[in-house]
Amino acid sequence: MMKQQHSQQEDQIFDLLGVMIRQERTRYRVVNYLQREMVYECQQQQSQYVVEACASITNNQYAVKKSQSSTSLRDVQGDVGNSSPRSARTTSGPLRIESTASPVSDRAVQFSFWRQQMFDWACMVTDCFSIDREVVAASFNLLDRYVARELSSHSSSTCPDDYSPALVSPISREDFQLFSMTCLYITVKILEPYPRKLSLEALVDMSRGFYTPDDIAVTEREIMTALSWHLHPPTAIGFSRMYWSLLASTDATEPSSAVQTTCATLTELAVANAEFIDSPPSLVGLAATVLAYRLPANTNAHDTDQNGCSAAVHEAQARLLLAKLAPLVEPQAQQFHAIYTQLEALYGN
Repeated sequence: MMKQQHSQQEDQIFDLLGVMIRQERTRYRVVNYLQREMVYECQQQQSQYVVEACASITNNQYAVKKSQSSTSLRDVQGDVGNSSPRSARTTSGPLRIESTASPVSDRAVQFSFWRQQMFDWACMVTDCFSIDREVVAASFNLLDRYVARELSSHSSSTCPDDYSPALVSPISREDFQLFSMTCLYITVKILEPYPRKLSLEALVDMSRGFYTPDDIAVTEREIMTALSWHLHPPTAIGFSRMYWSLLASTDATEPSSAVQTTCATLTELAVANAEFIDSPPSLVGLAATVLAYRLPANTNAHDTDQNGCSAAVHEAQARLLLAKLAPLVEPQAQQFHAIYTQLEALYGN
């Protein structure tokens, strides 16, 4: 009887995994806009980083947690000497700053830097408001899809001979900050229970008036419309939790808290790192789960973790999971191996 129940539970998990994988390959697929030659350098006004005011709405006694990148609040502050609050998006369409544009690889590095900064900010906000970190992963799926769409709609991978810089509308730092804030706001409204922990007023306060309520509201409508209201993406940590349930349905053994924590850390590293922008969350979640099982086994075969599981048991569970998910892994074995290797290197650093 118990075996039959486990079999039914396993079938249900595989059905749900199938739905999530179809979603990640279609509606929630992300294009790596940093690898496409459609990003252009522009002369920009210096603006205030919205992250600098994060602490202004938190209790002074609250210890703000550092993200995995170990970037502090001071590290992500911008030069605000020449900045002044202004309405960034009082009309439809993203804020654009006039520029003379030319294709440069440094622009991709700049986008990666902005993205890392806003990830750090989002983690601080979710920690301050006691919001599940999975919300950050979901919000960055929205952000990456929207930025890729914006860039592709205003530029192309090749420039014609009669190319005119005036035709290019590059995304500025102010744009990227506003997009990031708004995507987090959207995701909190969808995934967090009512009453919402993050309000529109709180976002405006965090920007110290640099963005207005209208800026965020207009941007919210534009993002939701541009993404066809596909706003609830599967995440790597969401897949990892499904894999844990799959193992539990097999041998009634869930991963230890240490394995789960390590797995969550690995998936967050993947969200923060721009190299994983177009990596399927299903493979990232699987690589993180397998690696989390194997990391405690890096001592010797007789050591055990806090739950009494030896390195050999961890390895057996990792292999069992890979065997059960072979139909998912085998067609993408090369990509899975690359993701696993990248995560292992990131965690080691």
